[in-house]
Amino acid sequence: MKPLKNARIKMFITGHLSALAAPPHVIRMCPPVTFRNWTVYRPLMAVGNASGSIQVINMATGIIEKEYALHLSPVRGIEWIGLTSFLSYSHPNIMNSAGHVRNELVLTDLQSGRIKGLRGDRSEESPIDMIRVSYLRQYVIIAFKEEPFEIWDLRQLVLLRVMPKNFPIVTALEWSPGHYKKTQSSLDLSFDKIKETSGSNHSVGTDGENAPKTVSYTKEHLVFTDTNGQLYHFSVEGNVVKHGSVIPADAMGSVTCIAWKGDHIVLGDVDGNLNIWNLKGKVSKGISTHRGWIKKIRFGPGKGNMKILVLYNDGVDVWDVKDVTFMHQVRCPREMPKVQDVDWVGSDRPVLATADGCLRVTDIMLKLCSSCIPDYQPSDFPIVPHILSPRVSLYMKSFLQHILWKQKFNTDIDQQDDSDMIWAEEQLESLHSDWRHYLKYCPYGTAERCLHVSRIFGDKEGCLFWTVALHFLKQQKYELLLTSKSKVEKEATNEDYQHFLDHPLDTAYDFFCDSDVYKKLQLDRVRLHLSKRTTYSQTQQCAERLLLLGQTDQAVQLLLETESENDSFYEDCLRACLIATVQSSGTSQSIIKLVSTNLIASGRISEGVQLLCLIEKASDGCRYLQGAGRWDEAVWLAKATLPVKESQEILKRWVDYLCSPLIDQKNKAILALLSMHEFWKVVKLLYSAHMLERAALFLQSCLEFGLLTKTPENSKDIDTIFMDYSRYLLSIKNRSSAINYCKLVSDIGDDLRKQFQFISDDL
Repeated sequence: MKPLKNARIKMFITGHLSALAAPPHVIRMCPPVTFRNWTVYRPLMAVGNASGSIQVINMATGIIEKEYALHLSPVRGIEWIGLTSFLSYSHPNIMNSAGHVRNELVLTDLQSGRIKGLRGDRSEESPIDMIRVSYLRQYVIIAFKEEPFEIWDLRQLVLLRVMPKNFPIVTALEWSPGHYKKTQSSLDLSFDKIKETSGSNHSVGTDGENAPKTVSYTKEHLVFTDTNGQLYHFSVEGNVVKHGSVIPADAMGSVTCIAWKGDHIVLGDVDGNLNIWNLKGKVSKGISTHRGWIKKIRFGPGKGNMKILVLYNDGVDVWDVKDVTFMHQVRCPREMPKVQDVDWVGSDRPVLATADGCLRVTDIMLKLCSSCIPDYQPSDFPIVPHILSPRVSLYMKSFLQHILWKQKFNTDIDQQDDSDMIWAEEQLESLHSDWRHYLKYCPYGTAERCLHVSRIFGDKEGCLFWTVALHFLKQQKYELLLTSKSKVEKEATNEDYQHFLDHPLDTAYDFFCDSDVYKKLQLDRVRLHLSKRTTYSQTQQCAERLLLLGQTDQAVQLLLETESENDSFYEDCLRACLIATVQSSGTSQSIIKLVSTNLIASGRISEGVQLLCLIEKASDGCRYLQGAGRWDEAVWLAKATLPVKESQEILKRWVDYLCSPLIDQKNKAILALLSMHEFWKVVKLLYSAHMLERAALFLQSCLEFGLLTKTPENSKDIDTIFMDYSRYLLSIKNRSSAINYCKLVSDIGDDLRKQFQFISDDL
């Protein structure tokens, strides 16, 4: 084997899938899809958490696309100001004696990744209670728990107005979704279009002193409630705030939330009362839910969709505001973990953020909250055949294994598997074209192709088998070429078969490595243990291993290191003398063999085997270990000390032991047979163990390498394996490959091939 020179092995990360951060979560869906934005729309949801970071999830793929560490304290709320940018605010849980905190307000742009802090010059103040972006994205109102709200210009990020001290404290607020003239600047607001002005961070001063004079504004309307339950109507145009009307409390407690869509306004209070106003019909209706504090009300997206989500402490309700009818509900924690926040993903798809750290996209009945991965629309999703139905998954695997014969993916499996077949075809399309081409023309044929397919499918046991099989197939082929050439031919054609030279198997394969590699590995391990030993027992174990490996000089040196105070000092000295003075005469060997036999008979097997190794009778030691049921030790001793032919005799008995009904470890036995180049026995054992696919493919690999040939003795068995495999391929609808395997069989295969062609619809 050629050693690797200056080799640098690297590991590359090919994929990383992030998970949701720990709860509690604050969620906000981006603006809904419309006829104006459907070409560029992506269903993004911003999810804030207690650590101050915000994750942006594509709800069509279920993948976290971006994550931003924006705040130093828990995220309290998020408001989108367009399809690619949002505002978020936070403040710590701990307040000072005056009930003030340090607020953080941040604007984030997803396209450029730019982050801008607003109101950064403010000291401690009343906590921000909410932020609300106007319908035309012109203004944003920042409401505080114990102070009047502020109005900001979103286009230039300047403060327009601070309401006076005697202004009512806001408990709930909502902008009017009225029909305005939609301008380009108001609809397509993004971070990059915002002008950086020197007045963007002005401190609060007199009303309107920071307002730019050259910007035109469209009048927008808003409603809010105060601590007494009164409803106020105001209009905003630039820094001008005009008072409209005041509606006194209508048999409601303190209003906690407002939702406004079309001609309907819905108010919720601390007592669980819903008040639905129809502005067009000038009627209102009060509903008592008896559910306690209403935390949030959210209208579903879509024109004419008047369904609302109502969030309580103990669950969620769905109401139809148009008909004022109750639809569905979920109770927490009886039916679902506690719901912390709600929103809509689509017109009939609520999303619930629950206390167990999940985002549950449910149906409109709030019952079904699981979705199959094929229901998503991933743009770059890894191949995951395990989510397919068994038949489609097996077909997909056989398609890749026999890609040389069938270049078009067959989607005609069964009616019930149609969706799975489409999904499987999409997964295959995600394979790089170079990779598909390599699979078709693998240099080492079927064995190498099966190894790559096992890796694609995540088949750990398959990867183990085909890695070992391919290594020993190449090794045997190389040895066969060497023995079949004369000296002159070897020098002339050496380059022709150099590609069959293979690197040694990794040390993780242990017993199945080549004998010379295994022996070197054991010596390296003992030397490593020698450098790390700290106790007497560790020194003894190293000495015993060195003795078994024939390193008598080092073993004697370790035994002589025993301290005189140790109870085993005298015994170790005698052992050192024995090892150092062993004679090769027949008399001394007979005595040592007699003593070792007596030790083994008395149950001291390890000591007896050490003496046998001392007189170069390791093969006898292996047999004694096997007789005592210590098979792993016997195999270790055989691989580490015996010549190849003698060690193979021990391994053959080990294979018989592994195949016995009580042990039944045929996979390990197959790997052992591969390491001994017993390829025909491997085929027969695979077939008898009902591993038909692997038996047929390995048989084909051996035929391709020229290591097995069809003879009168094995012809019947080979035909049987290929015919059974053809029937299996037909059962999973891979007709093309089934017919090709029939061609490898004699006359019976011709009859079977005709039957396959007769029942085939497309061949």
